[in-house]
Amino acid sequence: MSCIKCKLAVNEKAEQVIRCDGCNRTIHILCSELTDAEIKCLALRPSSRRRIKYLCVDCEQGVHQIPKLITLINDLKEEIRHMKEKYAELTICSTSSTGASSNISNVMASEEVINEVFERNKRSHNIIIYNSTEGGSSKQDQVQRDVLLVQKLLQEVGVDGGQIKPIRLGKFDSTKDRSSRLIKVRLSATEDVFKVLRKFNQIKSNSQFSDLSVSPDRTPKQIAIFKSVKSELLTRIAEGESNLKIKYRNGIPTIVHLTSEN
Repeated sequence: MSCIKCKLAVNEKAEQVIRCDGCNRTIHILCSELTDAEIKCLALRPSSRRRIKYLCVDCEQGVHQIPKLITLINDLKEEIRHMKEKYAELTICSTSSTGASSNISNVMASEEVINEVFERNKRSHNIIIYNSTEGGSSKQDQVQRDVLLVQKLLQEVGVDGGQIKPIRLGKFDSTKDRSSRLIKVRLSATEDVFKVLRKFNQIKSNSQFSDLSVSPDRTPKQIAIFKSVKSELLTRIAEGESNLKIKYRNGIPTIVHLTSEN
């Protein structure tokens, strides 16, 4: 058994230690950074009856993720409602509604919803960069070029890029003509993702970034929904409608009419 923080072995008989009320792992009292008063409170009663709890850093971060998960679940519920409405419209024109209904029910299965929520949460710290030219003579050379590019981009929009590790999606091959592979960058917070997306157009005048595009890291389901909405947009434009655009509302791509308010 070892301490959560210092990783040194723990002797519960000879040392003062406490256990995390979340994961039950052990930490030295000195490593916990608790005050004397807090330590006394934790020792007053059994953990099941105490009014205060001790959570390690990992468990505390997990608790802080709960509001984000709730938001993601609510967004997904709204997206499912939107999909059901679309399906209802299609059913009116369909002669095989029974089989289609079964398929939709499977798609809406709770397990898939939960997996989608966790996948979106996992990707919520990522951005994807498109059209970045590759010119590295080796894999390591290309990594260094990508780090410099991404650090410069983040600096321009006011986001800390000191510890970023950009990843090219796909295999490196210096012997072949390479199209620009996508770059995935994981940022420290979702707020940084929103900041990059919001401010990126302001730096497009810089020749270093003029050919680039940036997007959030969307799941395959989100991409499929966007393609479906885009296809509907193109169809409506071809049929004569004008002043239309795709706008995200509560995280869902929706076709709206352009007005002064949009």
